[in-house]
Amino acid sequence: MRKLSVKTKITIWYTVFLVLMTGGFIAVLSISGNLHARELAKSRLTDSVNDMALSVKKDGTNFIFDKRLKFYDDGVFLSVYNGSGKLIEGKIPSKLAGYRTVSRDKVTRVSDGERRDWYFYDKKIVISDRNGKKRYAWVRGIVKDLAVDSNFTFMAKWSAVLFPALILIIAGGGFLIIRRGFKPIREILATVGEITKSGDLSKRINIEREESKMPGSGDEMLNLKITFNAMFDKLEDTFNKEKQFTSDASHELRTPLAVIISQSEYALEDPDYREKALRTINRGARRMGRLLNRLLVLSRSDSGRLSVNMEKVDLTALCESVGEQQSRIAEEEGMCIHLNIEDGIFIMGDEDMLIRVLINLLDNAIKYGKPVGHGTSAEKERRHGHEVDRSGESASPESSVTGGDASMASVNPDIELILFKAGEEAVISVRDRGAGIASADIEKIWRRFYRVERTGDKPGEGLGLAMVETLVRAHGGRTEVDSTPGKGSTFTVRLPLAEDTGASSSARRVE
Repeated sequence: MRKLSVKTKITIWYTVFLVLMTGGFIAVLSISGNLHARELAKSRLTDSVNDMALSVKKDGTNFIFDKRLKFYDDGVFLSVYNGSGKLIEGKIPSKLAGYRTVSRDKVTRVSDGERRDWYFYDKKIVISDRNGKKRYAWVRGIVKDLAVDSNFTFMAKWSAVLFPALILIIAGGGFLIIRRGFKPIREILATVGEITKSGDLSKRINIEREESKMPGSGDEMLNLKITFNAMFDKLEDTFNKEKQFTSDASHELRTPLAVIISQSEYALEDPDYREKALRTINRGARRMGRLLNRLLVLSRSDSGRLSVNMEKVDLTALCESVGEQQSRIAEEEGMCIHLNIEDGIFIMGDEDMLIRVLINLLDNAIKYGKPVGHGTSAEKERRHGHEVDRSGESASPESSVTGGDASMASVNPDIELILFKAGEEAVISVRDRGAGIASADIEKIWRRFYRVERTGDKPGEGLGLAMVETLVRAHGGRTEVDSTPGKGSTFTVRLPLAEDTGASSSARRVE
């Protein structure tokens, strides 16, 4: 059995609801109207009979000569009977002329045989004749049951005729509105079906020109279209990135693998070349290992399985240790690293990941920076009773600088590693004096395997900055870059400070 569509179910639901509501309204209108009409008829009947009884008692047996008496009053038939039940005077509906039963001071309902109801009310009175003798008499009133002919009954009858037609119109109109309202759902299903069948993620749900001018207008279906198109954009972008990622990873792995294969073949052919080939193979294997480790971290981050071992870390000590360790690499390139580090900065984080962040940033600065001729050793500036300049320059002339020409290095060092507090954040900045990055490449440098054209001769896989952003984001921080072509670049990492600075912390020295 085929299931009903949602729009059909909705239409049936509110149609049934309208039928029940309308039927209830008609029933309440009819019942309450009839009760009101009957009570009105009874009240009119008893009032007319009581008025007539007073007048007859006052006139006595001479009431038949009183021209002021009306035996038909506002729909009520009135008549007077003697004690034996013989009609003296009055008016009686022809179909009820033979009715003789006395109601004895209560309203009685009687049918005339033609499915029409009447109400009787008899009142016993005592009247005096000309001689003052007391006689018994009855005053009878008869009125038609007004419920049948009341306005309420008329309205109920017409409602029973008009409301079904109105319900049909509402149900039909509602169905058309719901059908039109669900049109975007059909379009979404059709588009998803086409994408599933063809695999083409570039397909989008059609949005009319008028609709596209009303984003956020409150039309839920339009917003649903826009949301699905945005989701398709995201899926296509992710798919393209993954495709590019796979291609780049294959390319990066192919190069060291080709070297390993070729060197191993040379080693097999020439025993004298074997030692050199093994060293080359070892370097290629290590490069592949580093690449695979980085890819593993990025993959775990993408799948939400990246494990961060949070502990309190002395970021001041960590920056000093990593800076001093990287300074030896910088010296080989003819550059010095200037450390401008504020004391007593602690954060909650994974020490191994933070070391990797610092190494990647400094390695990037060494790789793409250039020496400016101010010293060849690591230089260190610590905060001891003076402020650290957050632009990277020392704010105090008494700063203790070790190694190289201190005055020259503080003015314009090759590379700077800066650490300071800013509100509730710890800020790490790494500044170089290299060629800088063009504005068109700024947003792309965080992509995996992305390398600007000018770095084509530099070794690396293009994963360093992608790793930095991934690991910083895993710590609840954020990354920034400020670069001017020809003047250098500044990479900044902002991490939340630890709440309790008095607890024990970890700070491993990096050799």
